[in-house]
Amino acid sequence: MKTKFFGFFDKDSQPGLIEGNPKIDKSNLFQIAQEYAYNSGKRSCFAWGQFYDLNKTCHDLKIEITKNPAEALIKAFADNNFQKVESFYGEFTYLFIDENTVVIGRDLVGAGLPVYYTEKYFSNTIDSFKQIKNFDFALDYSGVKTFLNIGTPLPPKTLVKDVNQLLPGEYLVYSNKKLSKHLIYSFDKYTKNFGSLKISEQEATEELESLHKAAIGRRIKGKSKVALLLSGGYDSGGNIAALRDIYDGSANGYSIGFKDDQWSELPLAKLLADTFDVKFKSYLIDGSEIDELPVILKELGTPFQENGLMVNYTVMKMVSNHSNELILGGDGNDQVYGTGMHHAALHYLSSKYGIKHIQKLLSFMLSGTNHSKLSKVDFHNAKILNVDNQSSFGFNEKELGKLLKQKTEKLNTNFLKINELKVKSFEDLFKSHTYYKDFVHDGCNLIIFKASNMARLYNQKLSYPYMDKDCIDFVFSLPREMRIPGTVNEIAKGHSPSKYLHKKYLKPKLPREITERKKQGGFAPLPMFFNDGERRKLIYQIIRNSNLSKEIYKSDHLEIFFNQYENICTNRDAWFWHQQSMAFKLFNLLTLTIWWDIHFNENKGMKLEDFI
Repeated sequence: MKTKFFGFFDKDSQPGLIEGNPKIDKSNLFQIAQEYAYNSGKRSCFAWGQFYDLNKTCHDLKIEITKNPAEALIKAFADNNFQKVESFYGEFTYLFIDENTVVIGRDLVGAGLPVYYTEKYFSNTIDSFKQIKNFDFALDYSGVKTFLNIGTPLPPKTLVKDVNQLLPGEYLVYSNKKLSKHLIYSFDKYTKNFGSLKISEQEATEELESLHKAAIGRRIKGKSKVALLLSGGYDSGGNIAALRDIYDGSANGYSIGFKDDQWSELPLAKLLADTFDVKFKSYLIDGSEIDELPVILKELGTPFQENGLMVNYTVMKMVSNHSNELILGGDGNDQVYGTGMHHAALHYLSSKYGIKHIQKLLSFMLSGTNHSKLSKVDFHNAKILNVDNQSSFGFNEKELGKLLKQKTEKLNTNFLKINELKVKSFEDLFKSHTYYKDFVHDGCNLIIFKASNMARLYNQKLSYPYMDKDCIDFVFSLPREMRIPGTVNEIAKGHSPSKYLHKKYLKPKLPREITERKKQGGFAPLPMFFNDGERRKLIYQIIRNSNLSKEIYKSDHLEIFFNQYENICTNRDAWFWHQQSMAFKLFNLLTLTIWWDIHFNENKGMKLEDFI
């Protein structure tokens, strides 16, 4: 049975707790289905998920050792210092209640159950809010524009009006009739920690290896059936190499490929499995998997579309056919070190030397072009120009102005403007980019969110050693040059390797075929999900026939987009990334339609054909 909880912050109206998972009693409006629970007088704690090395946590906090995470949390919060949750390892969500306070929070990277909330209520399912008397469960039209641009609402917003989502590492404290929000790892803490570690490169390499192995060790402790998700890169390669240094038991390796993909990493994934004596299993995606999109969106709760979503879904479906106690994933490591620094350096230099104005003019002129060569110019220009915005392959401002009926505020996914930050140096841009874009949004809000939810869909325990709190804290304290070396000019020229220290640690341990190959990008070729002509016709019909589409889109511009997609997908000479961007837009339209039909129209369908 899926875990569900539903409660409210206002203690004056709380009649108590109901354990188990009964139907919600509207006169009670508090339901708990917990994995861990502990009561100490008038203080109660509930927890869901995986906790690791609880003995170390108790020792660090100087509290009595216990095997019950909920009990450890209550003892840690004895002085009402809820920030102490940062001492706990794992992927979890917790709820603390006493006479005066309600606290609900998530682990550092948001791998535990999601939490949705209003000023009065909270739940891990967005549909729970439908059961609140006089609550207007309505679509937030202002968020539609953002979703069609980046493939997700911009947290903490959801697409349900007045319902927010708890950020990774965030906890809510309701006390004295006031609700406050707190972060385990804030940007201020990140900047204070940034580059604080004074250590040689050799010492840093040895420490990184030690921390990585410790992270894996605490996760596999007591386990005899361990599995890994494998690709052909340093991250999954690092996990399998470190695992074999500390564990000699049987292990399974799983990998996903794409039919007729010239950049397939399956041979390299199998090479890793063979090298480290791991049983290898793989699956080839052929595009038909998109028929199961409704199953995914029922689990996610919020509309969500990201390049690797179908990969995570498919691999968890495959893994569920085998018996594993824990699965190790390489997710998040790129984002902890920082990504896209080549474009970030070019962005910084273009702003510094006044070229940015020319880029903006060029972007305006080329926006929406279908010309192959010009689309390449527009793509790379946009990557540089929009470094301070969240990643977007979707509809831009100009396209949305033509497509949407509603007049809304201008798109704003700029993390510098949202957080009122000023960039005076490349180091400033590096700090803000690696925290807000790489770690918080791409790493936690996108990558860990989708991977964790797809694992829960199939009742699998998936964990992320690189997102271990000790590993994160260590990398964040490194000098920038140990994450990506070189001057801003060298980085702009593409002469600086990413994940520098990580690769230095692992290069001697991995096959040369892994360490010497050119990085392919690790992306899923989205156009393959729309290659079948009959499936495309079905998808067009689902979108155009939806009551939501009739309400929010201009039908003529919707048809123009469908025609454009037909032209691009049948053009063999079209540039790959132009096709990828167009497929991303179609995926967004389909996802929003299906999600709305599930949550607002009560459609119980499991396949695309059920939504026609």
